[in-house]
Amino acid sequence: MALGSPKLQVIFTWLWMILFPLLAGGFTVCVLRISVATTLEWWRAHQYLQGYLEAIAAGLLPAFFVWINKERLSDYGLQRAGLARSILLSLLVVAAVCLKSFLTTGEWIGHSSFETGIDFPWNLLHAAWGIFANGPLEVFFFIFLTVKTGQLFKNSWIGFFVTLVVFALVHILTTQSVVNALNVFGIFLFLGAIYQSTRNAAGAMLGWTLINGMVWAYIEFVGR
Repeated sequence: MALGSPKLQVIFTWLWMILFPLLAGGFTVCVLRISVATTLEWWRAHQYLQGYLEAIAAGLLPAFFVWINKERLSDYGLQRAGLARSILLSLLVVAAVCLKSFLTTGEWIGHSSFETGIDFPWNLLHAAWGIFANGPLEVFFFIFLTVKTGQLFKNSWIGFFVTLVVFALVHILTTQSVVNALNVFGIFLFLGAIYQSTRNAAGAMLGWTLINGMVWAYIEFVGR
């Protein structure tokens, strides 16, 4: 299969997303000979580096395939057409999610916190990258797979729903939380449908950035 094959791109991108954390952990324990306990302790003190791992796991292969095949970014919704409608509809989703969160938990956006902080300007640098990786880049990962899976099935809506289901299942593995996966499924059901309807990714990218708890953890990280 050539690198332009949608089937190859979908398979490799999902496998890399799932296997990269395992490979990184295996390299640390088996090659560097650092114990699991020491690795976990180090990670708890450096969780602000999560954005770099997210970028490698979710962004590396989609960016590579788009570059190597000389594809247009507009094929993945990065264009002016449909911009205003995409953003408006996505902001309605953000409002609904925030209201639901406030009514059920008392918080507009629930999020965890990093255990340690670092000095300026490094905190700003790590936060900027973390916000980008967990916001726009993660949405680009989703849209890339939606488009490629749609090409595979010759139907963009089938591509969207297949990607949505797998995306939610992967979140069970990465977060070890079925509740989190269901929340992600619901949010991306609406944000993804907005992309499908407008063919513009800006709204989904903005919406997910505003309601992703990891993004707010980075914002809090800067304020320490």
